[in-house]
Amino acid sequence: MINTDSWSLTPLPPNFLGWKERFKVAIGIAKGLAYLHHECLEWVIHCDVKPENILLDSNFEPKIADFGLAKLSQRGSLSSMFSRIRGTKGYLAPEWALNLPITAKVDVYSYGVLILEMVKGIRLSSWVVEDSEDQEAELTRFVRVAKKKIRCGEDQWMEDMLDPRLEGQFSRNQAAKMVEIGVSCVEEDRSKRPTMDSVVQELLECADESHAGSPHTKILHLSFKCPFLGLVLVISAIVSLCKSLLEPHPVIFAME
Repeated sequence: MINTDSWSLTPLPPNFLGWKERFKVAIGIAKGLAYLHHECLEWVIHCDVKPENILLDSNFEPKIADFGLAKLSQRGSLSSMFSRIRGTKGYLAPEWALNLPITAKVDVYSYGVLILEMVKGIRLSSWVVEDSEDQEAELTRFVRVAKKKIRCGEDQWMEDMLDPRLEGQFSRNQAAKMVEIGVSCVEEDRSKRPTMDSVVQELLECADESHAGSPHTKILHLSFKCPFLGLVLVISAIVSLCKSLLEPHPVIFAME
């Protein structure tokens, strides 16, 4: 396996993820964190979500790794107590520095940084110089610019925010949703951040849009105009689908 840092943040092929793979990875990570936060017998706060701790198998299925800093929390508890800061600079939620009670929202924050980095294709934890004097975190500037462009309703704002190496090969709806979710996840006020359950639902709502305009859709549309020809094409499509389902498919196992 290889981590997401080695794929999405590298400048050249072959270690380069296209849009389809990035969106798939974003959903997979969200599902994993939602399971830890909401479905485990004891809720788990990972505390160190970052590209290096997300492993990808040969089918680009993400696996959350390195639970060395993780914290178990009893179901129903509102927060956990920590004796020291846990995590990696650049992915730490503000409440760590403010000495506030720690909740699963620290993972939500880290996830937000992670998917914004996947969208942009660069690290957002570095510092940049504004107006030749003031320094500003890359993440802070990205979020500020994204909010401004979204608020102003600019037509081409998406192209400016995405990894230029994608060369326009991406879903605008999915990209907009990832930026929107990422920005909401890194809100300083943790009460404004979404839960991972809700993030999964939002991503899944636009996960299947790549099938829009597929041959099957066109066939069904054509059948209304020419019933006989449409029926023949529908039967042909069903036969092809059945054949593909009967063909053996490789099974990818996760490596420990």
